[in-house]
Amino acid sequence: MKTLISVALILISISVPQKNKFISGDTSDNFFTEEIIEGKYHLVKYQLDEVEFIFREDRIEINGPESNNLDWGTFVFFEGSQKTKAFPQKLVGKKDVLIENRSFAKVMQSDYMTVRKYKEVIYSNYYPSVDLLVTTVSNGLKFELISSAKIKQDLILRTYSENELISTKDVIAFKEYPQLEILSSSTNKLKLDDGMVKFSNENKSQINNTSLIITLK
Repeated sequence: MKTLISVALILISISVPQKNKFISGDTSDNFFTEEIIEGKYHLVKYQLDEVEFIFREDRIEINGPESNNLDWGTFVFFEGSQKTKAFPQKLVGKKDVLIENRSFAKVMQSDYMTVRKYKEVIYSNYYPSVDLLVTTVSNGLKFELISSAKIKQDLILRTYSENELISTKDVIAFKEYPQLEILSSSTNKLKLDDGMVKFSNENKSQINNTSLIITLK
């Protein structure tokens, strides 16, 4: 029986000028987006409203709207995870789109990029013998650690710097963008400890199945 640790996030999407319609599949924005210029550029992301999540090898970047006349951005990662690429899975459609940033197009020596939509993303061997599967849900993203053996470690979420989060009552939020809140969707309570989001030992269930939600209010 595989052990699952789940983390759900709420995220964002953009519209891009298209060269042709999606070749196949659902064309809604509730999918992961992969942008490709063959041999030159590759990016995996998910978007919703004004917040963009980018899946890097060692972190998940979060870029928000302007705050105090500055673009807001940070990144999160899970303590102790390994550096590994995000691979999209279950293709639902693809199209070629015109690159609006002409400076970027000139550097890439390409007027178009290929955009593909997927149902899920996986980080293989995110921890030793443990994969991280990322899927969409109705209100965001769900992150699941999957292993054939019991996962003994606690799931600990960290940000770029330890003073980026604030805690009020049962809510943990991003200090510079408090609309983004971190909640627990299980009976396991969360606590903010030296800038890290941890699960409290109190009321911890026997089964190691915990979840986090980053929600945009």
